[in-house]
Parts: sequence; structure tokens; C-alpha cells
Amino acid sequence: MILTLDLGNTNLFIGVCDDKRVLETYRTSTDPKKSGDEYAFILQSMLETHIQKGDISAVICSSVVPSLNNALKLAVRKLFNLEVMFVKTGLKTGLAIRIDNPNETGADLVCDCVGALAKYGPGVLIADLGTATKMLVVDKNKAFIGGIISAGLKISIEALAGKTANLSETALEVPNKIIGTNTIDCINIGTIKGSKLMIEGFAQEMEREIGYPLKRIATGGFSHVLTDLKDFTYDENLILEGLLLIYQKNRKGDNHD
Repeated sequence: MILTLDLGNTNLFIGVCDDKRVLETYRTSTDPKKSGDEYAFILQSMLETHIQKGDISAVICSSVVPSLNNALKLAVRKLFNLEVMFVKTGLKTGLAIRIDNPNETGADLVCDCVGALAKYGPGVLIADLGTATKMLVVDKNKAFIGGIISAGLKISIEALAGKTANLSETALEVPNKIIGTNTIDCINIGTIKGSKLMIEGFAQEMEREIGYPLKRIATGGFSHVLTDLKDFTYDENLILEGLLLIYQKNRKGDNHD
């Protein structure tokens, strides 16, 4: 079994995989203050059966929180006696990156693109709704050519609540109307429906700019909030599948391009 870890600013997304697919998933909140021992305790509570069986043979991680990498390393060593393979420059991915500075491409974005390219083919648009909302384009030549990054759903609501007098933070709840009649509904409509219109609008503009239609994929921890994006396929585990593919391309004894 391969343990795939997506360490984001909001959540640690965990997948247990065989050689072909993701079998189990778990989420826990990301906390920069937690130690390696604390993360070991959290992982142990989720993966107790696999720890007892000793069936985890490798661990790969996409991290956008470098300050927590050492804690995660220590947790994995303690539980599995394994070293973590981190997605970084130098690993084989099979993905061409054609942006101004390829080295600034986040590990999570690479994994999204690798997973989407393998599963859906070239000419794909990925909307990853996490701490930030990212929209990524992989063109028909299998190259990541760029996209957009904007504030995520939760960040938007937290910023609004934190900077506006007499407004308190509200939970993300999908509104069933477009004209709000109370403060909470107004905030949720503005944030959630606003994000929906933004994503759909950007998708149309990106297709217009690139000159051909793109397969549209929605993923990420908050993708369940936007369940009615026009012409989008929902794929919650896309980043974990990308991690599995990257591991397979880089494990010892394999010679994948």
C-alpha cells in the first residue's frame, strides 16, 4: 500500500492506495503548532489497521506548508519506519510546465495536473477549490500553461467577517436563491454564488483564449460546496491520484519518463 499525503494550508488530505487506485481517504485540520508526535497520534488513529498489518510500503507527500514537513517526516518515521518522498523539482512527473518560472509551480498544482492528464487526457481545465481557488490549464500538448489563483471560499468569508463591523463568521451553506433576505444568506450568496459565476466565467474566457474547448474538472476540499458548476466533472481524489502516479514514476527500479 502507498500512503499519499496532501498537506495544504487548511487540511491534511490522506489517501491509502494500491498500485492502481485510491482505496481510502481521510482528512484532518492542518495545524502549524502540532509536533511530529501529535501528527503521529492523528495518523495512528486513522490508519491503525494498516499500521498493525504493516502494509504501508511507501509514503509520498505534496506540501505547501514547508514549516510542517519535518513534523510529518517524524510522524511517518515513528509509525512506518519510512522516509517521505516529497514532490519537488527533480522528480519525474511526465508533465511539461510552460509558465514564466516553472520552479514556482506548487507541488499541489503539479499533482492536480498529473492526475487530470492521466485520467482525462490533454486539453483539461482543473478548478481546485481549497484554501485558495486555483484554475489550471493543461493544453492539448500535455503542458501546464498557467491559470488563475484567487481567495478560497472559507478565506473570503473569514476576511469579510474579520474586516467588517457587526458581521460574524458564518458557515459555508449553499443558498437556494440569489437575493438574500438576511445577513448570513447574503454573505453565503455573495461568496458561493460569486465563486460559481467566477469559475464558470473564467472557464469560458480560458477556452476563448486557448482556442478550443477544455474538459472541466472540479476538485479540492471545498468542491462539495459548489455542486452545480456548469459542465464540470467532480473528482475529489484527483490530487491523491496524481501523487500515486508521481510515486510510481519515481520509485526505485522504475524507469518511467
